[in-house]
Formats: sequence, structure tokens, C-alpha cells
Amino acid sequence: MVDQSGPDHESPVASAIPDDSRPRVSAAWSVPIVVAVVVLMVFWRGWSESGVPVEVDFDAAHGLQIGDPVRCRGVSVGEVRDIVLRLDETNAESSIRVELILDSSFADALREDTRFWIERPQFDLRGVDGLETIAGGRFVGVQPGVGPASTGVFSGNETAPAAFPRNAADLVVVVESAQRAGLRLGGPVTYRGVRIGEIERVGLGDAANQVEARLLIDRRYRDLVRERSRFFSTSGVGLELGLDGIRADIGSLEEIVVGGVGLATPPNAGAIAESGDRYVLAPRVEEEWLEWEPSIAWGYDNPPTIDMAPIAIRYQEGLLRRPAARRGWVVRLGTDEFAVPADLLQVPNDAREARIYLGDASASPTDIVHRPIPDRGGLWSRFQLLDSIGGMEVVGVGRWSEPWLPYPVTRVRPQETLLVVSGRSVGNVPVPGHRWRRTASGIELTDVAGLYATDHGAPVVSAESGALVGLLDRRGGGWGVVEVDPPRASDPVRNSSSESRR
Repeated sequence: MVDQSGPDHESPVASAIPDDSRPRVSAAWSVPIVVAVVVLMVFWRGWSESGVPVEVDFDAAHGLQIGDPVRCRGVSVGEVRDIVLRLDETNAESSIRVELILDSSFADALREDTRFWIERPQFDLRGVDGLETIAGGRFVGVQPGVGPASTGVFSGNETAPAAFPRNAADLVVVVESAQRAGLRLGGPVTYRGVRIGEIERVGLGDAANQVEARLLIDRRYRDLVRERSRFFSTSGVGLELGLDGIRADIGSLEEIVVGGVGLATPPNAGAIAESGDRYVLAPRVEEEWLEWEPSIAWGYDNPPTIDMAPIAIRYQEGLLRRPAARRGWVVRLGTDEFAVPADLLQVPNDAREARIYLGDASASPTDIVHRPIPDRGGLWSRFQLLDSIGGMEVVGVGRWSEPWLPYPVTRVRPQETLLVVSGRSVGNVPVPGHRWRRTASGIELTDVAGLYATDHGAPVVSAESGALVGLLDRRGGGWGVVEVDPPRASDPVRNSSSESRR
């Protein structure tokens, strides 16, 4: 019988006793570990959400207190952390340094032209602002900027900036006047009585010999302002004595009380204005300006991108060999299809030393290779496909898109507004629906202002969609459009001769 009580046998009682010789972690250590994790999480959250500190200098605190909110368009984006009175060395001048803490999500809105002001009740000719601060306390207003990024120190505005919405595409121009002449902050800028912008800032010029006003023009109307545009004061009431008595020229109530600036643009308006351009403010509008009738595409925000290049034929004519030229456009209709008006490839009978110019290439008309466009309803005979000039393929001359992508093409509907893509600095030219009609010879334009002989062959698109409609065709003293998509038999066709008799 085997003895099971020997030294090599472990009894059930002994195996149930824990072995204290193995190291183990006390449960008491779990408490500080959990606390440390929580502290780190709180610290990390506080650090990540601590916000962006910003300093703004104001002339006065206007009752602002620590803890007051910072708001952008009514939404809280931070608060006031500290307010400090700053004195110069002589204690003669002082400013109020306000330290703000803004939400981290608002950091991208901090730009060099970001504006801060202290919202408070204000009563002036512009109206009544800040009534909500009578019972609810002051707050710092902020308007995001659009310039280069900046973190300050910012200079606070005395009053809230103009209420007109600011966009990076808006046009900002400066008008100069010998006197203030009714220029007021927030006053309207009008075109034919329609508000298109407002006066954003008024102050003395750098030399203190004139008053300068900065005008903010809404991006939708920026094409109305041109090189030869005229700005004039619209404030007050004008009186004129004539044979029929006294005539009063009274503007809107806003213009009478607040002041304003009017805009007039002539038909030969010149290039589109750029931000920073300067104009002289006329004290009153001239009668001639009121009769100007330019044709300007003011509301088309997405002009189409169409491959086009200027082409010219230059020659000498007459016994005196006077220099002459005809100009137009080459428009790319396909990968290797470049449409050009046929008359820009033809030399007058009495012309001498004729040459055709396209991009950096030039050649005599005999060195131009071109071919007719496949017949599309018999309306393309006035255009040719240009293949090469002086031995150089057109695709290698000038700046063309690579690879070329087909344009969207549309069938224009009756009364739809067309847009001539001018390619010139004066911008695109609109053709309202009542200014064109479809006839047996294609689309004919009637009484369209703003077109020049150099627009011959330019693309015409739908002002609504930007899709290509056709090419502009100069026909004697008038204009037409050769449609890319030929008209169908079901399309309405008007008889131009019968309509002219009516």
C-alpha cells in the first residue's frame, strides 16, 4: 500500500492556500490611476477647447464688462476675458485693451480686415441700432474678414460696420470729393435708382485736401462699374427754375436723409473696374448721363470657359496704301475643329501685302489651309474650319485647352436671354429675349448695344445655363447668330420682311 502522505504529495488543503510569494498589485493603486486618467482627459479637453486669445484696442469701453459675449451675426463665438486701461508715457492719451477668447472654430475668420466693435444703443441718421443691449447688456460684435490671416492686435471700430454683406468677390472702389457732399457711412450706392451697394467708409485723404469715400459694390453688380463710369452725389433735393416753373428733383427718403452716391455708365464704358480704382465724385448728375443706355451683363456669375483666340487680317488699301484691318475670333468646336468667319480669310480686291495673324503665327492668305464646315441646315457657309497657318497647325498656335472637352450645347428657347462672350476686357454682352428673333437665315439680333466689329465670330451662350448656342455673325450693318445645333422644322420662324412692314 502506497503512502500518500509523503513530501511529494500536495494535499487538497495545502493547494487551496494562496501563494504569497508571487508579486501582485494592490487594489488601492487603481484609484489614483483612474484619477490620473480623468485629470489628463479634463486637461486635454480644456486645452483643446481653450479657444483663441485675441486683443482689440478701443477708444472707450462703453460699459463693456468681463464675461460679456462676443457675437457674430447673433451667434456667440467667445467672451471678454479682460479689460485694461492703457496710458502712454505722458498719460495724455489712452486706449482700452480688450482681451477676448474666441472659439477655436472661429480662428479661420480672423483676418487683417476682421472688424470688432462694442454693440450698444446708437441713434443717428442711419436709424436705431443695438436696442437689444438696453436690457441684455453690451457685447463685442465681430465681422469676419476676407484678407490675409492675422491674430491682431486689432483696432476696434467706434460703430458697427455697414450692414451690407461682404464677400470676397465684391468690388471696392474709392470716390474723391472736395467736400463731404452728403457722404455718410451706410449711404446707398444706386444705379438707375436700384441699390447696388453702400458707402463703407468716409474720411479725409492722405494729404487732407479732399474727402475719400470707400464704396462697396455687391459682386452681382460689379460689372456695371467701368473705366468711364461716373459717380455723383444723390443727397438732398435739387431745384431747377424753368419756363414751366420750379421743378424739384427729389430722390428717395433714404438718399435725402442719409445721403448717397449714384452711378452712371456710358455705352462705350471701357474695361471692367477692379478693386482699388479711384473716381472723382460729381456734385450732381448731368442730364447726358441719364440718357446713357449701355448693355451690360450684370448678373451672370459663371461666365463659360470656351476656347477662343483673336484673329486679324491686315492689309493696305487704296492708292495711298492706307493700313486697314479686320478682326474677329477663332472658336474651337472640336479637338481639331477651329471655326472662323470666312470673311476674315478673304482679301479685298484692291488690298496689298495682306497677312493673317493668329497668336504668335502670321502668314499670307495663300499660306492658310481651311475647309468648309459640314452643312448644318445651310447656315454655316459664312464660317470655315481653320487647319493651319503658315505651315503650323492651329492646335499648336496660341493657348488652347489640352485635352479639349466638348462644351454643353443647347437649343435656345424663345425670349431666353443670350450672352455674347466678348473675350474683351469690357466683359460679356447680354442680348435680352426681346432683342433677337429666329428667321429663315438663323437668329437675328435687333438693337443690341455694346457689340463691336471685333466681336465677329465670338461664341454666344445661354445666359441661364452657359451652354453654347452658336457663333456671332456680322451681316452687313447688323448681327446674327449661326446656331451650333441647327433649327428643326418645328421651330417657329419669323419673316423679317413682314415684321418690318408691321
